[in-house]
Amino acid sequence: MALEVSEKLGLEPLNANINAVRTRLERVAKDGRAQRPGRGLYTVAAQGAGSGT
Repeated sequence: MALEVSEKLGLEPLNANINAVRTRLERVAKDGRAQRPGRGLYTVAAQGAGSGT
């Protein structure tokens, strides 16, 4: 998933770029703005999740 996202963002497929995207995805999931239904899979969180509402 991180490789696919980095490609969609137009980043070169370097390990540093892929790791940066992976880290960002993990943080977004931890913040509640995304859900992680499985290893390497991320989806947008339900409306209002993580926003204190």
